[in-house]
Amino acid sequence: MSDFSRVKRYLFFGTVGNIIGWIIYNVIFFSNPFAWNKATTSWLLSYLIGVAQQHEMHRRWTFSESKQKYLDSLKNSYLAYSLGLIVSTIANYYFVYDLEIGLQVSWLLSVIASVVVNYFALKRFAFKLT
Repeated sequence: MSDFSRVKRYLFFGTVGNIIGWIIYNVIFFSNPFAWNKATTSWLLSYLIGVAQQHEMHRRWTFSESKQKYLDSLKNSYLAYSLGLIVSTIANYYFVYDLEIGLQVSWLLSVIASVVVNYFALKRFAFKLT
């Protein structure tokens, strides 16, 4: 598969996954009993759930030519997404608490903050493609 086709698939399935992730985030946010950093703790939990969901979609449709075993690629996806998690969680805190941007816009900006990093980390580290 060409890199252009792979990036298009990554963006498409990433968008689908993030729509699902947005729903998960909101369910967690509105049921989160903790007042302390409610938006960011909800972001963190939904992100961790979303990694497994995104891994499945990207393994099946974006990086389908990978020869990595399922559990190896899942484990490495969690490691690869860790960088995106750090970047996006810091960004989310900054957007919500420092810039006082609305909850939904902060969520979207936090997602965007991790997209490029996650693509290259998944491609090279989780799925071992060049």
